[in-house]
Amino acid sequence: MPLISFSRRQTVHSFEEDIDQAINLEEQLASMMAMLERLSKENAEKDAKIKHQNKPIIDLTKTLEK
Repeated sequence: MPLISFSRRQTVHSFEEDIDQAINLEEQLASMMAMLERLSKENAEKDAKIKHQNKPIIDLTKTLEK
């Protein structure tokens, strides 16, 4: 007689699959979070660059309106 019955082996195998899937989901989530952080940082940098580039235009517009 086997040490672990067939149904218990199936259950253990099922738990192992569930654990593997959970780990995979955690890794995917971590990757997505890192991508969101990177995109957020890039967006903030681009916004700052655009504001810096627009400042002379805004100043000139104010001068011309006077």
